[in-house]
Order: sequence, then C-alpha cells, then structure tokens
Amino acid sequence: MVVERIVSLIREITSKANTVTKMDSEREFSIFSQSAGIHYVVSELEQLVSLPLRIRQIQYQSAINDENDREKFNLDYCISDVISSATNVLSVQIGDDESKKWGGGLYQKISMILAGRGPVGLFSGENAISRITFEDNNTQSVENLEFRFPLGWTKIAERRMRHGESRTFLEGFEVMQTNSTNYDKLLTSLQVLKQNTVLHGGDKFHHIFAWSDRPIAEFQKSLVDNVVKSYVRNAGHNQHNSKLFLFISTNSDTTKSRKEFTEREKIALKRCFQDGVIYFAPGKSEKVFRDDIMKLSRPDSIFDDRSFVTNVDERITTLGLKNQRLMSALQEAIHEGVSDLNQLSAIVISSDCWTGTWSESKEIDGEQVMS
Repeated sequence: MVVERIVSLIREITSKANTVTKMDSEREFSIFSQSAGIHYVVSELEQLVSLPLRIRQIQYQSAINDENDREKFNLDYCISDVISSATNVLSVQIGDDESKKWGGGLYQKISMILAGRGPVGLFSGENAISRITFEDNNTQSVENLEFRFPLGWTKIAERRMRHGESRTFLEGFEVMQTNSTNYDKLLTSLQVLKQNTVLHGGDKFHHIFAWSDRPIAEFQKSLVDNVVKSYVRNAGHNQHNSKLFLFISTNSDTTKSRKEFTEREKIALKRCFQDGVIYFAPGKSEKVFRDDIMKLSRPDSIFDDRSFVTNVDERITTLGLKNQRLMSALQEAIHEGVSDLNQLSAIVISSDCWTGTWSESKEIDGEQVMS
C-alpha cells in the first residue's frame, strides 16, 4: 500500500522525535493530543475531503495538560457529554424517545458547526447551541447562560459581577433553581466543553495524501524515495501543511492499473492547488533508454520520446485529470535514477492542498480575516 510505504520511508529519514502516523479513520483526531512536536500524518486520497474538519478538530483539541485526563476530556467526549446532559433535561418534559431523537439531531447540527466554523461556533453565531446574554444596572452586570432547546433559548444559569470585574470561560455561573428541572450536569458539561475549545498552536502538522493506480512496490523505488524525501526536505513552515502525491503508471499496457478515481476521490482532488510538480520516470523499455542518440542527450530527450509522451497524455486523460486545477502550471522534473530501472514507466503529480486555514490571517470569533 502506498500509504504504508510513505509512512515507513518518513520514519527512516526523519528524527525519532517526530510523530509519523497512518490515518485509518477520518475522526481519529484525539491521537495527536498524546504527543507534541512535528507530526507527519499520511492518509489515503479520499480523506482529503475532510481535511479542513480534521484541522479544526486538531486546533481545538483538549487543553487539559494532564496526560491521564486527555482521553477523558477530548473534544468528542465533551460534546457527547453536553448532548447527554441536555437530553436528560429534555426527557423530563417530552419523554425519553423524543428527547433521544432530538439528541441525535443535535449531534448532526454540531458536526456541521465544527466543519464550518470550528468549536468556537458552538458558543457564538446564529447556529450556536449555547450563548451568554447580558443585563446591566448601576451597580453590577448580570450574564445569563442560555441553551438552545427545541422550543428556543432557555436560561440555565447566571452570574453577577461588579463593573470592571471579569471571568474566564464559564466560571462563576450558578444554575437556575426550578422545581422540575436540574441544570447542574448541563452547566458542568458546557463549562468543560468551553474550556476545551481553546485554540492551540504549538505543534506542526504535515498532512500527506497519497494514491497509486498500481501496487507501490511496482514503481521504481528510487522514484518513490526521491519524491517523499524532496517533500520532507522542503516542507512548508506553517502550522498545517498539506501535500498530495499521485503515482500513475503510463505504460501502453495498463490493464492492471486502476482506470478511474472513486466519486469521493474526485471530490478530494478539487482541494488541490495549481503550481505543483510533475515527475517523469520512463521505464527501461522506453526509447530514451534504447536509442543510442537519445541516450546521449538525456534527460531532455525524454520529451522527444513520442511514445512515452503520448502514453503520459493518454493516461492523464483516461483518469479525468486533464481539466483538474492541480494540472495547471505544473513544474516539470525528470527522475534520473537508472540503477534500479524497471519496466514500469510512471509519472508522479505532487500538489499542495487547501487546509481551510490562512497562515497570515488573524482569527476573530472563528472567522478568518486577511491581514
């Protein structure tokens, strides 16, 4: 598998202090709270679809420093606890079945908020699940903590402060005492959730996505090594960097090669930028290695090998890549490894991908503002 090969290679060439992870699940975000530093995260192409959501989850992962508490207080746990607490409150009013049905809908709504604005959107904006409203008088201010239940906003707690006094997160709130409803557990779960939506920026992540139309072992080993090592040596310096590698065979006989991308992979490709790199790696059966005159003028003579160039063009067209944005303004690179030549001719397309972040921007209430 191409992902396993890249993981193995990065582990060989980078410091042991770095973390190299094969991402099996699109929601396996909490694993990154277990270590700090530089992370290389390698995934199949289709997972590129949800990269912005992955990054939002990583950015707002647990603020708890105690390693024993990290699993307990990761974002997924906190959200589930809020939903459970709210469902228990509602069950007193409308029954267990209806409250559980509403809880399922709330989970879907929260997932959409996380994908769009990140966890900060849970407490602000028109789709927020909880908010703080304000009242003021001459001597003190009153802040009301409200939760959005099916029939609208409900006040569940309040805190009173003298003018000029400030509090962090949701500390200092006292639940509203009623005869029929107990908001204590809901308030506690909201306080923990709010604490765990603090933005973190210490670690650096390299999100690598890979796809190959044949088993990666059939491609020239030095080609795979060169492509991956080139990325590691020249990797970006932003907190989140993303790169796609497409390993594509170009021999005229492609009966063993994949003929198309899946629908999800086609969507993933739309996250790729232009100005990437295309590596050309003709196999030993190509004319450029058999013709004595062309041998003398390598590597430039590769582009005079009409058969090789035609096969490359036809393969790109067959896979539906011709009009994709990642094919625009590609820089050309020729792989010159000859000691391990094999029969398979290939190209590798390397492209940066959209991460859903802006490295030079400021974030205000979860919205990106270009500076």
